Amino acid sequence: MKAIIFDLDGTLIDSRESHFRAFREVGIKLAKATLTMEQFQKWYFPNYLNVWKNLGIDEKDWQKADETWQQYYHLHENPGLFLHTREILAYLKSRGYKIALVTSGNEKRVSSDLEREKIGNFFDAVVCEDGFKKHELKPAPNQLLAALEKLGENPNNAVYIGDTPTDVMAGKNIKMKIIAITTGFGLLEKIKETKPDIVINNLEELKKIF
Repeated sequence: MKAIIFDLDGTLIDSRESHFRAFREVGIKLAKATLTMEQFQKWYFPNYLNVWKNLGIDEKDWQKADETWQQYYHLHENPGLFLHTREILAYLKSRGYKIALVTSGNEKRVSSDLEREKIGNFFDAVVCEDGFKKHELKPAPNQLLAALEKLGENPNNAVYIGDTPTDVMAGKNIKMKIIAITTGFGLLEKIKETKPDIVINNLEELKKIF
């Protein structure tokens, strides 16, 4: 194993509550629907369209919903890192692994998160949603392939670490090893249904694996 690729939200950054509050506000404003956390974890999909659809937001308003979500997200307190995030990233770098970030967040928001938390220097490559079409986002493997190209590695030499079924499926689509973490957006039973190679409960467990 030469490369380790991380998801961001729910994996490195504890942003589930921040995302949920923003989704909830959009649902109230555009559909007069009150989203619950259980619904959010069940419906969550990286390109958000699945949430808008289930909330009853008309397709013509999905772009407006995305823009409104961005506004509400930035109104709330910025989420912080999970415990041990910097420690683990530093440990993996010291072991000689190439490290990348693959996220369905947009570059502007992700860059802000990385700068605020001072972890951007750990990554040899960062791949956001920008430049990809909706159908090319996870669970499609396009973003992972882009990260691997930047790292100069192939799927057999890499592992992807994420918190949702779509993360697991994206990696499996190119036969990557997958580590699922239970701290984020995905329901545990749904994650297990996608059969990741390993399931962990916190980032510190990565020290035993690598």
